[in-house]
Amino acid sequence: MKTEDIDLFECIPVIIKSVCDKWIKIEMDKGYLTYQDCNQFLSELNNYGYTFDYGLDAIPSNLRILNRDFPK
Repeated sequence: MKTEDIDLFECIPVIIKSVCDKWIKIEMDKGYLTYQDCNQFLSELNNYGYTFDYGLDAIPSNLRILNRDFPK
């Protein structure tokens, strides 16, 4: 298995932990994330060089590095 194949949601990198913690709290408070929530979450992570996938079910998955120029 290559490092790129690992879903970083399993082990959230320190640089984005506060952003992920914020959205985990929102999900826990509401009981779910909306499609718009995922879009905003993704936008915030993009600022740190990370991305993830989500579908119409609005469940974030496959967190990964977007651009190798950003710090890990």
